[in-house]
Amino acid sequence: MMAQGESSTDRFILTFGGMLVLGVIVINLFVYWLVYDNLHSSRENRLERARIDSVNMSNVLSQNIEDAIEKIDISLLALKDSIDRQMAQGGINGAFLNQRVQATYARLEGLDGIRISDAKGIVRYGTKVVDDAPLVDISSQAQFRYLREHPEAGAVISPPIYGKISKEWTIKIVRRYNYPDGRFAGLISGIIELEYFPRLFSAVDVGSKGVIVLRDGNLAMIVRQPNPKGIGSAIGLTNFPKTFRQAVAERPESGTLTVASDYDHIQRTISYHKVGKWPLLVHVGLATDDYLHDWRDEVKTATSVSIIFTVFTAILSWLLYRDWHKRQLLVRDLAKSRQTFRDFAEMSSDWFWEQDSENRFTRISSGFGVLAGIDVDECIGKTPWEMGIDIAEESMTAYRALLQRQEEFSDFECSFINRSGEKKIVSVSGKAVYDTEGRFTGFRGTGKDVTERKRLEMELTQMAKTDELTGLVNRRHFMELAQNEHRRALRLQQSLALAAVDIDRFKFINDSHGHAAGDQVLQALAKVFLKNIREIDVFARLGGDEFVLLLPGASTAQAIEVIERTRKALAEERIQLADQAVSITISAGIASLGSGDTSLESLMQRADQALYASKEGGRNRVTAV
Repeated sequence: MMAQGESSTDRFILTFGGMLVLGVIVINLFVYWLVYDNLHSSRENRLERARIDSVNMSNVLSQNIEDAIEKIDISLLALKDSIDRQMAQGGINGAFLNQRVQATYARLEGLDGIRISDAKGIVRYGTKVVDDAPLVDISSQAQFRYLREHPEAGAVISPPIYGKISKEWTIKIVRRYNYPDGRFAGLISGIIELEYFPRLFSAVDVGSKGVIVLRDGNLAMIVRQPNPKGIGSAIGLTNFPKTFRQAVAERPESGTLTVASDYDHIQRTISYHKVGKWPLLVHVGLATDDYLHDWRDEVKTATSVSIIFTVFTAILSWLLYRDWHKRQLLVRDLAKSRQTFRDFAEMSSDWFWEQDSENRFTRISSGFGVLAGIDVDECIGKTPWEMGIDIAEESMTAYRALLQRQEEFSDFECSFINRSGEKKIVSVSGKAVYDTEGRFTGFRGTGKDVTERKRLEMELTQMAKTDELTGLVNRRHFMELAQNEHRRALRLQQSLALAAVDIDRFKFINDSHGHAAGDQVLQALAKVFLKNIREIDVFARLGGDEFVLLLPGASTAQAIEVIERTRKALAEERIQLADQAVSITISAGIASLGSGDTSLESLMQRADQALYASKEGGRNRVTAV
């Protein structure tokens, strides 16, 4: 029964009021959920981006350190070969050996010096070794004792050492050399000052609280960046969380984890990477406070907006309740308009469009007409494939399939030729539209011109593969190409030749005419080589005046012919510098793929040995091994 004095209108108003309150509560809860979900997704994205950034940074730094050490080790091998030859001929020629050491030292970046000791550990030759200075004895150092007792050992990296000559903290890459009868004769040491690593790390932005650490094989610190207490203060520290050691034990090559540091108690996302075959580990730590700083501002903003939204909806519900009779139809129309606006706003771009259930355009904005060079009124009533635009067949096939699914899609890219003959690439997003009874009525969406973005992406990809100065393939891309060719040659049992090339006395050109002139010489050499090699050959600049040529399918004789032809062409070429015209010569070493070259490194090492033979033989010549 109806209560006395309560009309049906009053009951309907109370029901509407209750529904309105319930609706406001539900809407606010939904908004709060959306805000939470968006903030959660944003936080997860930032965490993932920090993980990816730290992985990329640790990989790049590990590769850079490995490249520097490998370059030093190759140079030490060359010096060892020179010493072995001298000892086989009766003894070491100190003056000649010091010249070789100085020449090698001048080419290597980050190297503090090269020292050569005898079997008793007395430093006899090398950089900064003065005849009348007190003798330096390194026989007490661990690497000296180890290599003296282990003739089979290769290169060894020392722990950090305070240099007796340099008076700086250093690490050494050390190799043993022997008497002709195999007895221990002494050590060759390539010395890297620890300050080299902070200079290398400073090129990487890890934020205000981020760190980069280089550790030895026992995970003891060698260098920490930043380190306000000085380069030597972090040496040997092992104050890291137990989970870090566990992670390295389980995945010794590389890994990522989030931990709080025992050193400064700051939580970081840490990615570590082993430095090639060497007992070194570099890890990059990005502080949580750094990469979540902007997200916390988002939380504050979202919280404020949510509170404002709640207050707004409460006020709006009260106004709607007071005047709901007059505003009911207006609210329905407004809700529909809001949904349409929200759909377009979410996919805002260069133009918008609408299609019916048969994929015929019912509306398309003028932005597309400007891009395609057509009148958009011509498109109304036509499907995309009936507009008379030269659309790529594969793009149109994929687009038809996309529309047939009658589902929301985003950022579908396709290309076409506009009426001016220009190729354009567009990104299209769309949303399926249904009526109140759930029937599919078509699509509405937006599109944007991404031609310029695609062009820039292609340019950036090309820049990452080429040497900026010469336009040649750079070291990293060459190693990828060479690894593929090496594997292919082994698999198919085909010929493969590799030539290491250096410009003779290039340092003299730089010193005499300046680095700008040196750059001209490098560019001229690149042009001459490209004129004299085949299209399938790969000519690359490894760094400085060091070049390498890969000749797939070429025999030793064919490789010699190519290099000799190029060497003569370079000798005849006059390079016009600012102050005079000069000619240059090159020395080259050629190695062809043999049964023992199971790795690309082996082939490159033999080519380098042949190159050094060319230089020792008087330069301006080609040597094949």
